[in-house]
Amino acid sequence: IFPSVFYRSLLVDARPNNGLGSDFQNSVLGVNETFSDPLTGISLSTISTSTSEAIVRVDFSCVHTVPTARIVLDENIDLLAVKPGQSTNYTLQFSNNDNGSCGSSLFNVSTIPPDDSWFYTPSSWLQGVDPVSVQDIRFSIDIPTDAVNGVYSVSHEIENVTAPNFSRSMSSVVFVDGQAPDVTILNPKFSEGGRTVITNPGIIPIHVESYDTTTYVQEIIININGQLLHSCQNSSCLYSWDATPLTNGLYTLEVKALDAASNMKSKTYIFDIRRSSGGKNPGGVANP
Repeated sequence: IFPSVFYRSLLVDARPNNGLGSDFQNSVLGVNETFSDPLTGISLSTISTSTSEAIVRVDFSCVHTVPTARIVLDENIDLLAVKPGQSTNYTLQFSNNDNGSCGSSLFNVSTIPPDDSWFYTPSSWLQGVDPVSVQDIRFSIDIPTDAVNGVYSVSHEIENVTAPNFSRSMSSVVFVDGQAPDVTILNPKFSEGGRTVITNPGIIPIHVESYDTTTYVQEIIININGQLLHSCQNSSCLYSWDATPLTNGLYTLEVKALDAASNMKSKTYIFDIRRSSGGKNPGGVANP
């Protein structure tokens, strides 16, 4: 019985000592002898033996391990996107992976922003964390008003002050986006600067496309006369609108595109329903 130091930690290594031609027997762990595995913190000591039993003591010592960490975003958010001059929040979650024989370790978490104009709360964090436990730290970031659109990296240093050799660094990515997405109505075809006349309306295909340079288009909203007609949770939106119930008159089609940082751009067109009969249905202008 002896510890393996070749490629992994084994409590008992039953390989023959002498290689080829060995009798495949290892020397016993005699009374008052101890086998220790420093990587797992486990020690086995033979207390006594007889023909019918062996009494062995198992000791567990503290083993420090590098903590694990991850960034946790708020619900329904898949990336950190914020406008210049505004703030956002996220959670840094890390685990103290020391085994249960260790006491509480003192952890220092510091933040290194892209530059000094970025304001982080807290800027540093110092607290004891129990072994085999998870710690959440809630961060708030204030983005400077003059921040340029782009992708920024924020570093977090998670230092185990109690065991300095077992620390970790990680980064979070922040998208600064102060520009609204482009939005285009591909169908119906509208006259720029004038009113589009639609005679005998039926099923009208609506096709809207949007594009964002820094983050992504989160939603496209289609309104008729200020009322929601349809929405899509991506950068392309197709909808077959049944305009048959509409009476003659003017209608406003408005499309809005929102990106991940809540920038919005809208386009509005006015169209004129003119049925060939020239008349209006009772009740005046109908809602869509």
